[in-house]
Amino acid sequence: MSDRQRLFLALMPEEEHRQILHELARELASITGGRVIPQQNLHMTLRFLGRIDQSKRECIESVADSIHAISFDLDFNEFARRRNMVWAVAPDSPRLLSLVNSLQQIDSVCGMAAADHSFSAHITLIRDATRMAAQLPQIAESVHCGFSEFLLMQSQTLPQGSQYSVVRRWPLK
Repeated sequence: MSDRQRLFLALMPEEEHRQILHELARELASITGGRVIPQQNLHMTLRFLGRIDQSKRECIESVADSIHAISFDLDFNEFARRRNMVWAVAPDSPRLLSLVNSLQQIDSVCGMAAADHSFSAHITLIRDATRMAAQLPQIAESVHCGFSEFLLMQSQTLPQGSQYSVVRRWPLK
């Protein structure tokens, strides 16, 4: 048994917004095929951390403790695809980007490798899409989500699929 946890920093929409996004994903899957992400797992990853031991986790939490970011809203207003995934995407907001940039301190302070891709505000709705339509439909009405906290989350792979759990929460002012 490893003492390492598979961790990531994330934003979690409120339950009612996850329900709306999940319904959109189920409708969209009839076009794209693939696996719809379970409603309870819908989130926006701010920073994937990987398999982290306790001392590295304490460092990450210390950096997160020092972050003073402001709450914000996002409007998920279109679908996009990346490889075999379908996303709900939102325009980046200055407050979101400020939070993401603040979290980059983890790299230098905790001795972690920098992310190998640029940040894009999205929530993955479908994985393993098999029929990537030439053009994805438009979202009829934006899904407006307010975010007042960011989370340290753990991912566990179980026989029934991935299970995410909140390890720690930090308020956004």
